[in-house]
Amino acid sequence: MIGRILEGYRIESELGRGGQAVVYRATQLALQRQVALKIVSHQLSADPSFLERFKREGIAAANLDHPHVIPVYEAGEADGLAFLSMKFVDGPSLDGVIRSGQGLSAQRAMSILRQVAEALDYAHGTGLVHRDIKPANILLGPGDHAYLSDFGLTRAIEGSKLTSSGVWMGTLEYVAPEQIKGSALTAAADRYALAVVAYETLTGRSVFDQADRTALLYAHLHEPHVPPSRRRPELGPGVDEVFARALAKDPAHRPATSVGFVEELTGALQHSPAWTMATAPTLVSQPPPQQVAPTAGSSTPPPPPPPPPPSPGAGSQPPPPVSPPAGSPPPPQAAPPPRRGAASGPSRSAIPPWMLLGGGGVALVAIVVVVMLLASGGDSTITQTVTTFVP
Repeated sequence: MIGRILEGYRIESELGRGGQAVVYRATQLALQRQVALKIVSHQLSADPSFLERFKREGIAAANLDHPHVIPVYEAGEADGLAFLSMKFVDGPSLDGVIRSGQGLSAQRAMSILRQVAEALDYAHGTGLVHRDIKPANILLGPGDHAYLSDFGLTRAIEGSKLTSSGVWMGTLEYVAPEQIKGSALTAAADRYALAVVAYETLTGRSVFDQADRTALLYAHLHEPHVPPSRRRPELGPGVDEVFARALAKDPAHRPATSVGFVEELTGALQHSPAWTMATAPTLVSQPPPQQVAPTAGSSTPPPPPPPPPPSPGAGSQPPPPVSPPAGSPPPPQAAPPPRRGAASGPSRSAIPPWMLLGGGGVALVAIVVVVMLLASGGDSTITQTVTTFVP
């Protein structure tokens, strides 16, 4: 497609690729301006029902006038391909920032999410539900100006003949429980997805990161999420409470507006250590091994090793007898040094005073008892040596 001219747009380079469409950077020749041109797959473009719905949804998206909704210039069809012409944003997606490994500070994350929330509440006020909120659909221009893209595309795909048998479109990591059930979608489904995006932005992990599709859908429907503070402790329990409401399985229990959710989350973060951190920890871009509700940081780190015993220098004095170095190894062939309260080994009180020779150090006491018994028919000698080291 590179170099091809499609309906007055010269395609110059590929920007991104998904399951149903490819996005190119193109030049609109009539106006000599850079645009992002999303071209839908041949399979979808060949469906007349999709084309009709695609154009209708494109018109609705083009009528959205908000600073944080990506401007749509045209929705059309040429050479058997459906395309959408949008504003070209010279910057990364939020998904690219998250997976870059650099991490986002809490303040930067909330600034971006607040803009997305304003765009969502505006669109919901016009009766539109996005249906596919995810970091890849949040584009960042200069100064972290956020744009929410792809309004109407998911709805157009759902209405095609290819998905007319109870199949819904969306990204599994961010899909709301009611969307999985096939229930009528409201703005609450977008707010659930926004909460999943916020969770991932702050922790670097998806709410549910099972690799198996069935397990992932089941988790959205029935399993509790891992509290974010268990994946990033400095977020604090107040943040956990906000996410508990925003990720409720019942849409009626979620916040009433997207901005309300972000404001509540921002307030909780401002009372946590994470708010004052200049940078966030490196985020995890790859999911962990397949587990059910894994908990980061559940293993207990080993205790630090004890410091090594001090090695005496030349000419140093031996330690006083009343303060043996804790944990110092005994001399060879010696009993372990007595420790106060030890469960084994001789105690200091058990050593007779006469065995403490000198002012300190190691005293060697050798008691040799020689008993010579002379008897008729022979003699025998018994020698007993007792060696005791006293610190």
